[in-house]
Amino acid sequence: MAAMLAGLIDQEPAELTYNASTFVPTVSAVASADIDDRNTLYSKVDRESSDLHDFACATATATANEGHTVMTTELGQWILTKLLEA
Repeated sequence: MAAMLAGLIDQEPAELTYNASTFVPTVSAVASADIDDRNTLYSKVDRESSDLHDFACATATATANEGHTVMTTELGQWILTKLLEA
């Protein structure tokens, strides 16, 4: 969609690099790394360096990541547990 809109604005075809995108890189969303380094954006999340008190991320399979805002059983259970602890 973004490539199509960019093509309309620029009046020339835009190259579609990725067929899907995420809203916020995980390391940025959980404040665990410097996002100015592109390699850091795709690195493993370091829980110890996060500015957040606690967080959970959807677990990706060996072959694919979860889509943005996908509610997995694992995340739902984590949220319920945190609510019950509060």
